[in-house]
Amino acid sequence: MLATVLVDYPKDRSRESLTAFVYIMNGLGVVVFAVVLAKLPTWIQAAGATPIWAGRCTLFTIGAICFFSALMMRGLKPGTPTQKPAREPLLMLMRQGFSAGRNPRVALAYGTAFASRGDIAVVGTFLTLWATVASMQSGSDEATAAARTGILIAIVQSAALVWAGVFAWIASKFDRITALAIAMFLAVVGYTAFAMVEDPNSSAAIIPGVLLGIGQMSAILSSQVLIGQEAPRETSGSVLGVYGFFGAIGILFVSVVGGTLFDSWWPGAPCMIMAVANGVLLIWALVVRRVAPGPQLDQAAA
Repeated sequence: MLATVLVDYPKDRSRESLTAFVYIMNGLGVVVFAVVLAKLPTWIQAAGATPIWAGRCTLFTIGAICFFSALMMRGLKPGTPTQKPAREPLLMLMRQGFSAGRNPRVALAYGTAFASRGDIAVVGTFLTLWATVASMQSGSDEATAAARTGILIAIVQSAALVWAGVFAWIASKFDRITALAIAMFLAVVGYTAFAMVEDPNSSAAIIPGVLLGIGQMSAILSSQVLIGQEAPRETSGSVLGVYGFFGAIGILFVSVVGGTLFDSWWPGAPCMIMAVANGVLLIWALVVRRVAPGPQLDQAAA
């Protein structure tokens, strides 16, 4: 729904700025969750709860926050109105979305959805897992490991938070395919740097963590801005559905392949997978920039 709202609400000339602001708030929420809620199990255990109930109470707390957010969302005004008198069959909607991929820029956006959602899976799942395993191998208990993991996630997301505004300014100076190519390059650098880290809880992981946050946010913003520009208004729901579909495939791919390689080969493997995926998209973006660059900055105003 975040992707849908970010297509409906901004005018195209200010899409980078509003998208960056939304993701700054998103990143701020992640940092608060990582710093505060990661410590909840420790606090609840200190009050006398078992480790299992400490975890359950933490999840109950997050669920309550989500419910409160759902009530707040009732205040949003309706988005782009639809002229369709009735719901269309699912297969027809999917066909519309896939047909839009004949536009090379929409197809590229679908590819970035695969990678950018995979980015989120790596940071949210495998960095957490890697940091937790490393912490417990050093002798920490589960609650202490969760707190240390929260510090790492806070570093990554704080860097992403600060970088969102910077990248929005950078993206406003270029056409959106060029901005996406820049984002993919930054993502390759960030994921490669973090894949080389030996201990994610050490001070040596701070700079790679910052680079990872920069790369992750750049990939997410550039992907969102591109699909927002290119999604046809009359079939935007279908296009965003397929965009989300490829994002889900990216999460599944990284989860399965990254998880297998994490166990059998190397904890940094999921990061390296994303470095390769973003590298492929960098090449793809350069090709599209040459053959179908799309509207330039001064032509893109809605």
